[in-house]
Order: sequence, then C-alpha cells, then structure tokens
Amino acid sequence: MNALDAFLARVEGGADFRASFEELLATVPPSEASRLEWGTREAVGAAALLASVDPGGPILVVGSGLQGIAPALALRGDPVVALDVSTTGARFARARGRSIATVVHGVAGGRDSCLPFRDGAFALVVLADVPAGLPRAAGESGERALRRCLREARRVVAPSGEVLVFASNRLAYKRATPWHGRFVRVGPVAYLARALRGGDGERTWRGYRRALSAAGLHLLEAKAAYPSHLDYSRVAGLRAGEPPDLEVGPQERRNVAKVIGHRLGLFPWLTPSYALLAAPAPRPGRLSLLDRIARDAVAKTGGGDRPVRVDRLLATRGNAAIALLDAGLVLRVPLCRKEIRLAGQHFRGIRALEARGTRLPIPRALAEGSLGGVRWWAEERRPGVGAVQQNGAVGLRGRTLADLVSGLARLAGDRVLLDDAVLEDVVFARVRLVVAQLRDPEVARRFEALAVDVADRLRGRRIPLPPCHADLRAKHVLVGEDGALTGVLDLGTVRDRNLPFYDLLHFLVHEHKGSRDDSLAPATIRALRERRLLPYEEVAVRAYADALDLDDDVRRACERFYPAEVAATVLANWDYDRPLWVERNFGAVLGAIPTRAYHPDPSSSVGT
Repeated sequence: MNALDAFLARVEGGADFRASFEELLATVPPSEASRLEWGTREAVGAAALLASVDPGGPILVVGSGLQGIAPALALRGDPVVALDVSTTGARFARARGRSIATVVHGVAGGRDSCLPFRDGAFALVVLADVPAGLPRAAGESGERALRRCLREARRVVAPSGEVLVFASNRLAYKRATPWHGRFVRVGPVAYLARALRGGDGERTWRGYRRALSAAGLHLLEAKAAYPSHLDYSRVAGLRAGEPPDLEVGPQERRNVAKVIGHRLGLFPWLTPSYALLAAPAPRPGRLSLLDRIARDAVAKTGGGDRPVRVDRLLATRGNAAIALLDAGLVLRVPLCRKEIRLAGQHFRGIRALEARGTRLPIPRALAEGSLGGVRWWAEERRPGVGAVQQNGAVGLRGRTLADLVSGLARLAGDRVLLDDAVLEDVVFARVRLVVAQLRDPEVARRFEALAVDVADRLRGRRIPLPPCHADLRAKHVLVGEDGALTGVLDLGTVRDRNLPFYDLLHFLVHEHKGSRDDSLAPATIRALRERRLLPYEEVAVRAYADALDLDDDVRRACERFYPAEVAATVLANWDYDRPLWVERNFGAVLGAIPTRAYHPDPSSSVGT
C-alpha cells in the first residue's frame, strides 16, 4: 500500500482529514508533496463563476479528484460528482468533500465510450484539464478522447445547462506545471515541432471552437485562464478590450515582443490555456453568476440596479475569486472555507485599523452578502498598480518605503512595559504555536531558545506594540506612477498588537527574495543577518526606529524574532501545513543566531 492509499484508509476509517493529509505530505518526496498540496489548494474555480446556472443543481467535474475545483463548486451548495479514471482519485475527492462538509461524490470510470450517467443529468459539466485529464479508453488518442468527451458532455448536460472547458493551448509559449509559479518554456525548435504536429489532443483557439461546434455546443464565453508567477492567475478576455481585461503593467511593458504581440491580437493564439463556456443552445441575455453577484454588491453599496463591468478577474492560489468592478468596488468571492474565514478576518482587520484612525490607505469595507449560497464581500477599489509592477527605479521604491514607514509609524500608539504577561502574549505564545506544529525537534529547540533570548533582551523595556498586517509584501501594496503609496490590501492576517518592525522587515525581506527569485531563507540571511540592505532600505529602517524612538537593541531583538513572526503567521492561516516549510526556511537561519543561556526564575512559568 502506497502513502496516498494509506492516508485514504485512515481518513475513511474516521481519522481527521487535515492532520492525516499533513502527515501524508511529510512522508512523500518533496516534489510529490508540492504537487498534492498545490493541487488541492489552487483551483480554477474563479472561472466557474462565469457560468450562469443557478447554484443548487448537480455538477459533474471530469478530471483529477485531487484538484481543488470540485470542493470549490460544492461550497456553494451544489452536489458535485468528481469523475476520475483512478479509484484513488475518486476516493480522495469523496474524503475531501466530507472533510469540508460538502457533497462531493467521487466516481471512478469514464474510460468507456460513454460517461456513466444518464442524459441531461447535470446543470453544469466541467472538463477540468483538457486534454491531459480526460478519461481515455485503451489505445485512445487524446484527439479522439477530446471529441468523445465533448459529445458526452453535451449528452449529460441539461438542455438549460452549460459546459465549462479548461483547455491547454497547442500554440502556448509557456506551460503551467503542477507546481505553483513554475512554468515550462520550450526552445524554438521544440515549439515549432509541437505547433506543426500538435499535442496529444491539444488544439488552437480556432480548433477548440470547431470541436465544441462539432459536439453540438454553442460557445457562450471564451476567456484565457492565464497562469502567473504571482500569487494568482488571471481570467482575461481573449481580445483586446473584452472584459475582464488582461493587466499589462510596467513590468510587462518592458517585454516589447509580448506587448507588440498583444497589440497585434496574438493573445488568443498564444495564451497558455483557455476557459471556454458553452451550452446546448444559444443563451441571449444571460447573466453569469459573477455578474449577478456584482449587481447585488453594487445595489447594496448604493449604486442602484445597473449593468456592471468586471474589469479584472483574479483566481488566487488560496482559492478565491477577486473581481475589480468599474463601479469602484473590489469583490471577494471565497471558494473554500479557509478563504471565507480570511475574508471575514480581512473586513474585521479593516474596521479595527479604521477605529485606530490609521493613516495607511486601506480600502473601506462596504458590504457583504450571499447570492444563491455564494458568499461575497465588497470593499473600496483603491487606485494604483501593484508594487510588484514597479520597474525597479530606486527613487520610486524609496518613495514607496517612505510612505509605508510614515503610515506604519502612525499606528504605534502608547508605549507598553514589556513585563512577563506582555512577553507571554507577543513572544512566547507565538513560539508555542509554531513549535506545536514542527516535526524537527532540533528546529523546535532553536525556536524555544530564540523566544527566551528575545524576551531577555526586551524585558523591562517600554516600547509601542502596534497592530500589524503580518503579511505585508509588495503584492499587498498599491502604488502610483511616482511610487507614492495608494493602497494596502489583504488584511486577513492582521494582529491587534505586535512587536514593532515586523511589517517593515517582512516587506524588505520579500523584496530581496523577489530580486533573486529564491527562497525565504537566503533572503532573510542577506537582509537581516548579513545586513545587505540597500541604502534607501536602511534609511527606511532608521526612519521607522526614529519615529518610534526605538534604539538599536530593540531593532536587533525584533530582527532576531522575525522567523518566529513569519512562522506563526503562516501556521495560523494556512489550510495545510506545507511539509517542513518552517524547518526548510528558518532552520539554518536560527542555527546562525547565537543565543544566551537561560536560567529561569523558579517563581515564573513564562517560557516553560
């Protein structure tokens, strides 16, 4: 019995899904663990909101039961059948559905000429991975499997239903892999060979349209499910000016060939993948579920009942849809229970910071609601572009950092005496949360020693304990063309009080991580241990320390505690503990930090 089958046997016997899944991730090779973990977290469910069928009808998902799209659809109250040719995949789909209290029926089969379902049985049929994930009969080519599955999808979908196809593009200039943010780019010779010969069932933009028509399906909507190296993928219109827009920011504009190709209308032909929505008959005047949610949100925020344009649609890696509306709203539609929790925390974080009179440009929380079982949150749409799009000019980044420092410093509040009770809250409790989930006892020991060391350095000091974003990175920051800070986003991880410096340090470490495209460990060592900050970054750290009247001893203690702050944030908010993530990223960092011997006061339980 392999590790996955053993995991399924435990869960089917009544064991907790999450705990057993984390054990599974810790026992399989890292590459397999990454594939499993991302496959269950990241879904293309955002594009499923383009369908117009009402929630509550039965849905068929044809593809791997390991993917996250089936539970994303089931979350809205739909009974979902996940068809997988593998018995293991079908069992996984069933087990995961039970773990999140949704109805997902895992069914193995589909290799025969017919899908094992009656005519017109489903309101929505999703072919989740075309052509690679299609069930195939013995010796059946990908091309024949595509034609057969489209005909079968047409047969089993209700007359008023729809078929959603996620398909790989034969002419794609890059390919997504099972690992988030990693892509395959082939050389010119291999690209031409594939383009001329064709993949095993892969088609071009025109080819998929013909295949749908041949199966008796009418194309309703065609979008690019465009993967990104960032923390989200884009769902974009295939033609220029067709919503949702494909964001072409300052970084993309530096790729001249890519920009020219987009202007020439080559995007529909070269995009990595498609999201194609079709139906047995034309559906004039249809409104997608996303359109209806957007109208509901606009109406609840005082905009009346009017047509709404979705300017951009993002599918986050955590499994949520983020829609930017022309009505000045940002719409959040969580597609898993963890994202529902974070969306609620995000709104509470906004209101908590507003109550403190923050000078940070955070969006206003405007409304929340539910439509047909689908929950949504709406907030103010802030101006600017993501700071990840900044072109690297020192002046622009320096301006952004200066504005961040100014806003963070204004959150400081009164100075607090760091006695044992306070240190228990902001130091020891954080470390205990981390240690309880570590698998390497040596790294756990280092975290415990770190807590004692930092507490010793800070005990008896009076310093501010400001609220913190706790995951402040360039992807959560909007800037203007001049680098001015225009927005701080995604406040789902906000903590009400924290040691100072953490938000600023996290932003700087991730700047170093992004510049080298490496892991968090070397970036942390470069930025904080080796102190290889750029001059304008050092200016920002010094300006923050001066604004809060913090000396170098406090700064160094906060820098030393940085690994514990990060680990506590991720372990408190991730839906799964990625195997040995904390150990891999901070084991070496902690090993490089000398700690002083600690002799506890017998009368105190702090630190035990």
